[in-house]
Order: sequence, then structure tokens, then C-alpha cells
Amino acid sequence: MTSSFVSPALDSSVEGAVNLRDLGGLPTRSGRIRKGLIYRSGMMHQITATGLSALANDLGVRTIIDFRNQLELDSDGLSDFDSAVIRHVHVPIGATTVLTPDERQERMRRFMEGKVSWSEAYRRMASDFRPSYVTFFETIAKPEVFAAVFHCAAGRDRTGVAAALLLDVLGVDDELIVEDYHATGPNLQSHAHRYSRVSTEIGMSDEEFARLLMTDPAAMTEFLGFLRETYGGAERYLLEGGLDKAIVAEVRGQLSERT
Repeated sequence: MTSSFVSPALDSSVEGAVNLRDLGGLPTRSGRIRKGLIYRSGMMHQITATGLSALANDLGVRTIIDFRNQLELDSDGLSDFDSAVIRHVHVPIGATTVLTPDERQERMRRFMEGKVSWSEAYRRMASDFRPSYVTFFETIAKPEVFAAVFHCAAGRDRTGVAAALLLDVLGVDDELIVEDYHATGPNLQSHAHRYSRVSTEIGMSDEEFARLLMTDPAAMTEFLGFLRETYGGAERYLLEGGLDKAIVAEVRGQLSERT
């Protein structure tokens, strides 16, 4: 069962949103994360004009941090964020080469069959794209970016690693980090049809693709263990990647409050 601290998806309030959730309210070791400042999400390129108005006016969103790679950006594009005076910041994470549909299908089926673990994918992602995660923290250290949304395509993997790093830095217990990650799977099930470009390309039905979108809590538990064993936690991982320690303090100051 998901903890009451993990916020429900706001998809019904923001037209076109997928797995949009406020990280605010999660307890930390010294208080809690401020509500209404930092959101995680899946795809945002299908946000409608009505949804953009809700983002800007109801949620106060000023910045979108987009982890999709350039190939995804070129294929799917953007919502009209400029019309809502929302800034788009591109911090790409992921492949820079094009896989054939057959190669993509084989890769996805290997994940579905358990031949490749998601935790392994997250370890590789953190190792290969540490500069991008450092840039993410540098971006959210600035007060003018808030409220901000960070997202990828599904809001599970690249976004999940970013959320885990952020929540660990802010002092959220591992158990809640895992619960927050696990909430994404059920949130995505009703949106499987929204990924038809990808599922059609790799020859999967909506039902097969929906199964691929589920989240195994063990994947995040194992990733957090990797962070501890390899780096001593998210903060050390980021500092060793070139993040200034003052930025960590700024992020904590912006997003944490005592209770």
C-alpha cells in the first residue's frame, strides 16, 4: 500500500499530464519537503492549452526540466510552454544513437523477461550521465525556477533516478523513496495508449507495453544500496561529479522546511 505521504497523481487536474506528482509533503529527517515547489512527471508534450493554464496558474509552474534525449525531443516535440510563460530546460539523459525497431524490441523484451534488471539500468544511468544529474541540481538551486517539474517520457527511470537522488539529499528515508518510485507503475497503467508511437515501433500491444511500465520496488531498493555502497549516498555521488557543496545547501534551503 502506498504511504499517505506520497501525493496522488494530478493527471485529472492538468489535461494531457501523465504521472504528474508533487514531491512536497514527504517527511525528511529534519522536517518535510515544501509542497507546491517540485513535481515529477512523465511525458509533457501532450499537455493541452487548458493543461498549460492549470500548470501555470493553479500549480504556479515556472520551469520544465526535460530529461528526454534529443532524438525523443525531435520525434515528440514540446507543448507550447512559451504561451504559458513556462521556461523549458533541456537536460538530456539517454542514448544519442538510433536503435532499429528490432533492436529496441529485443531490448524491451529482455527487460520484460527479466534478463536485464531495472536496477542495473539505473546503476548504468547514474554512472554514464552523472553530469546531467549535476546540472539538474544546479538548475533547482535557483529560487526563480520554482515551481518546477522534472520529467522524461514515462517519469519512471530517468526521472526516478533524479527523484531518488533529490529525496536522498533532502533526507527522505529509503522506504519512502521506494514507495514514491513504486507509485509510478500504477499511475502509468491507464496511459499505456499514450505511448503508441513507441509500442507500435517495437511491435508491442498496449497490454504488453502496460506490463513494461510497471515498477518493482526491489529495483529502487537495489539502486539505493548501490548509491550507499559505491558513493556513500547521493550527496557524495553528486559532489564527486563536480557539484559545488554550496548548491546542495541551496537545494535543501529551497525545498525543505522544519515542522
